[in-house]
Amino acid sequence: THTSATGGLANDLQTEEQRLKEGLEAQVSKFYGISGGHSSQWCFAQISRVTLMYRSFLHKLQDFRSSFPEDLKVEFVSQAQEVDSGWSQQEQAMRDEDAEFQAQE
Repeated sequence: THTSATGGLANDLQTEEQRLKEGLEAQVSKFYGISGGHSSQWCFAQISRVTLMYRSFLHKLQDFRSSFPEDLKVEFVSQAQEVDSGWSQQEQAMRDEDAEFQAQE
């Protein structure tokens, strides 16, 4: 694992790390078959490993941030957010089609 020169993460990066961990925990909670026993322990062990690897990445990012242009904005977008956005758009399209169908009847 990598630790930044400052030794700790900036607040925005700590928030990002916590968001990732909570997002992974939320994904595990959606699967009722994993609610206990060894499966649950395995999932939380994997979450811990992924979080540690992501923390190392965030430390490296923090170290290299000083070399970024000042006007460069870094935004974190999770795959889940992208999927949720796409799913929301698909749901809206389906609602619109349903409304058109209902209007035709």
